[in-house]
Amino acid sequence: MPEKALNTSDPASHALTDIARALSDVARSLEAEPDLHHTVEGIVAAVTDTVSGAADAGVSLWEGKSLRTVAATSDLVEKVNNLEHKFNEGPCIDALQLRRTYRIDDMAHETRWPTFAAAAHDHGIRSMLGYRLFTSDRTLGSLDLYSTQPNAFDAEAEIVGELFAAHAAIAVIGSTQHAEWLTALNSRDTIGMAKGILMHREQLTDEQAFNLLVSTSQRANIKIIDLAVWLVDQANNTGRGRDE
Repeated sequence: MPEKALNTSDPASHALTDIARALSDVARSLEAEPDLHHTVEGIVAAVTDTVSGAADAGVSLWEGKSLRTVAATSDLVEKVNNLEHKFNEGPCIDALQLRRTYRIDDMAHETRWPTFAAAAHDHGIRSMLGYRLFTSDRTLGSLDLYSTQPNAFDAEAEIVGELFAAHAAIAVIGSTQHAEWLTALNSRDTIGMAKGILMHREQLTDEQAFNLLVSTSQRANIKIIDLAVWLVDQANNTGRGRDE
């Protein structure tokens, strides 16, 4: 059976095409961001231009066992995000725990999260969308969209937001993995320099120098990378002292 051609005269088809193009542009722009900080800042800036009704947005990411707002389009967003974290109640919290998307049409009449809704309403927030940022095996945090108007988000805005959140999660995990790779690379280089210092000072082999680092870090109850940094700093300070 031949494929059905897209009806380009259909307004709905035009809308879907525009959304697809906008999301593709967003994905490319986020991919170009150099680090996690710029990535999340790009997410909150782009989502308010992409999702109809979104006046403000915020991204919260897990740091250990705590959620922290890492990007927000305004101070108000950061305050309201932090209210969710403080009360451990709201669409963002449930989106993370129950793996769903939540929409609040009017904070004045919201009953699912009464404490949070009352506090958000006092700050002037009337509508909200909460999304989980996740990959197939990892929950990264949440994306929250806000409006000071009631009923600001319709079903289409909710779906577009879900698509955007999927792109955003991929961008976040890419930036996070890049940062972790750089950290690991820097750690390896620092440990290598520390081994070289010990090999020169103590006339040790590579393996003996590494074993000495490990045993010393265990006895002193400090991380091996912290011990390596200390050794390198000490060597650099000694070298500068001789040059002066």
